[in-house]
Order: sequence, then structure tokens, then C-alpha cells
Amino acid sequence: MLDKNLIEIVKKHPNKTAIAYNESRISYQELYANINNLSENLRTIGIAQGDCIALILPNSPEFAIAFYATAKLNAIILPINPLLKEEELSYYIIDSNASAIITNSYGAGISRKIISKIDKNIELIILDDTSLFTRQVDNSTITESTSNFTGDVLYQYSSGSTGRPKRVCRTQNNLYHEVKNFTETTNISPVDNILCIVPLYHAHGLGNCLLAAIHNGATLVILEPVLHQGKTIEIPFIFRCSRILELIEKEKITILPAVPYIFNTLAETPDDTLVDVSTLRLCFCAGNFLSKEIFDKFLQRFGIPVRQLYGCTEAGSVAINLDEDIENTYDSVGYPLKNIDIKIIDDAGKELPTGSIGEIVMILKLNCSTLTLIKM
Repeated sequence: MLDKNLIEIVKKHPNKTAIAYNESRISYQELYANINNLSENLRTIGIAQGDCIALILPNSPEFAIAFYATAKLNAIILPINPLLKEEELSYYIIDSNASAIITNSYGAGISRKIISKIDKNIELIILDDTSLFTRQVDNSTITESTSNFTGDVLYQYSSGSTGRPKRVCRTQNNLYHEVKNFTETTNISPVDNILCIVPLYHAHGLGNCLLAAIHNGATLVILEPVLHQGKTIEIPFIFRCSRILELIEKEKITILPAVPYIFNTLAETPDDTLVDVSTLRLCFCAGNFLSKEIFDKFLQRFGIPVRQLYGCTEAGSVAINLDEDIENTYDSVGYPLKNIDIKIIDDAGKELPTGSIGEIVMILKLNCSTLTLIKM
């Protein structure tokens, strides 16, 4: 299902930039050639439908390529924070019963340590090996996809109130309709440029950056990570502000997904820092509550309202506030995305009236019928 959508986009926009990363530009045709190449390599080493592949990668074109190459085989993707320690990474690898790890040279060492301590054959694919990648485009490889596979494609972990994070499984059908509903609600199109500054291993980055861009033939602009002695490191976000503002202007960014902390830090840039943000049409946050202080600060600094999005690991994006009177409803997550219903029910499953406290139920509507029901 994801592969079929990708091929349709590649055929429509072969020479359009799919991913911009630092000074690199990857067209949709080049992106698909690399996905196809890696997918064939994975098939050669025995990866098949239902196998789990862990991605221990920073935000990068390699992440996008590995994601779609795995989905092409109807295998299951497990994106993991590459900054985690060995014990944490090992937990996810074991719990998911991963058959392979895809990483880069910086994650190869810790991946080998993990594999050596697990009583199972786990393949290690290092994407810095240029033999896996190609810039050559063979148009004959871009053929109609006959796969209508809608099954399991993604494992993500949700931190519960007790114990270790719990594994959540999502299907190709689920991801496809999430991005379709988000697209119809926010009107994303090929003319959009989406800036990715949130982690792609997280539901927010994966759904609202990677999938939102590729599904629509838009351009995904990825903020490159900071490297120290060849290794990805975390630094205070304040030191990335100038680069982000530079990217917004240079790449003519139209959509900026982020979290409240990022919007607050951007809003605190000095007034004498001149930047053209006139192309921005949609800024939205998820992952935490947007305070009135941050909303006002960003609006005053850049003249653009930050809109709240509600979602969860289990269902992805669910609702967004696109209210025209946003200054009076800034603290609302708005209405459900198109094709989604939300209800509040009691313990017996009975729908409750407005203002009541109960369980949140999200219902995906397809062709006037209900397909998926998720309780929260």
C-alpha cells in the first residue's frame, strides 16, 4: 500500500526534489532507485514479510530509504532513537524479535555488541557502505505495484504509566489513512516544503514529516544532526535556531511541525535577527501542551499562529486546530481530522454527553462505514 502510493508519486514527479539534506538534493526518481536497491539487498539476505527490521538511524535520507525499502518487502519497521544506551536498544531489539538492524557507521559498534549478546541470528546492514546505494536511475524499475498489502508495517513503543514501554503495532492501512486524512485536512500538496526538526523515529516526525511529504510529492527538508568526532550528539536547541531560520528562508518552508519548546526557543531569537518567514503557512505542535505564553510570543515575533495537533502512538494524528479565531481557541486541539470521529464513552461503552470524563474512542470512517476503533 505504501509502495503503491510511492510509485504513483514517483511517476508524477520524477525529477522533483523529494528530500533536501544539507547541500544534497534527492529527486523522487533517485529516492525510489535507492529504495529499490536496498529492498533487493534485504531480500537477498532473507528478509521477508513479517520480519522486523530495527532502524538505528538519525534523521537523514538513509532513514527514509530504509523505511520504504522495508515496507516494500511487507516487513515491519522498528525505528529507534539512535542516542539510546546499549541496554535500552537491546530491550527493543529483543522484545520486537528483530531479524536485522539497519544503522550507519556510528551505530555499527553498539549494534555489534547487542547482536553478540543475543542468541539469534540478526543481520547487520551498515548504510555507509556505498555499494548499497546508487544514484543511477533505471526507469524500468519503476513499474506499477501490484501489492495491496495492508498488514503490519510498524512497531513503535509507548511509555505507559507502569513498567517498560509497550510495543504498539500499526498497519500499512493505518499509516496510509492517517496521512490521507491529515492531507485532506491541511491541504498538503506538491508545492509544499516541510521542515523536519523533530525525530523521525517518533510518531510526530514519522507521520507529519516523512509520510506527509512523500505521500503528497512535497519536499522534505531535513535538519542535519550535529556531529562530534563523527558521532551524532544532542546539543541545546538554542544553538540550532539560526540554522532553522536559515532553512526556513533558503528552502522556502511552508509547513513547520515541532513541539512547544522549539517554538518557544525560536520566538526568543533577538528581534534584530532578520529572517524571511513569509512562505510559512502552517506551524503546528504536538507532544505537549501549548501555553498561552508561547503562543503569544511566537505570534508576536513572527506573525504566525502555532496550532495544536492531538495524536498518539497508537493512531498517529487525530485532530488539529485550524480555527480562524485561533487567538481565542489557541488551547484547543480543534476538530478531528477528516474521516475521523471521536467519542467519549463510559466503562460500559455508552457514549457520554459533552463535558463528561471517560475513555476516548477514535473511529476511522471509510466509505461511510467504520473501519478502526481505538480506545485510549
